Amino acid sequence: MIVVGDISALTALARIERLELLRHLQRQVVVPEGVRDEFVRSHSRLPWYIKVQQPTNTEHVAALRRWLDSQEAEAIALYKELNADVLLMDEHLGRRLAHREGVRLLGLLGLLLLAKRAGHISSVRDVALQVRRACGFRATDAAEALIFRHAGE
Repeated sequence: MIVVGDISALTALARIERLELLRHLQRQVVVPEGVRDEFVRSHSRLPWYIKVQQPTNTEHVAALRRWLDSQEAEAIALYKELNADVLLMDEHLGRRLAHREGVRLLGLLGLLLLAKRAGHISSVRDVALQVRRACGFRATDAAEALIFRHAGE
């Protein structure tokens, strides 16, 4: 499975020292250079298991940048170029545009649900609370309720 990552989930997981959840759940995690550059501003470097690759379709990136920041635009374009399995993204507008392009999406809460099902965490709610405390990340009440219900919490 190839997962293309955007910055928000990577930063959130790094702040609670749980970035390894990506490695446990996915075969290959790829981020565009802009995501790497933003990540290393706050953290020393990306872990070895996250590959960096720049999208080559600059026209597609430029078209997406009309509505999105460069990291989100690059992540969507890279997903399309790699024919990736899933795009890890939480920003509302980015998710809407990605959905219109036929992108399969996964948010941080969905990733935590997968981590619980795989036995890497015991509670989605507890980890989500850690993320909220560490960086203010919060999904909608409806999204949280849905994920927590699927997690049996």
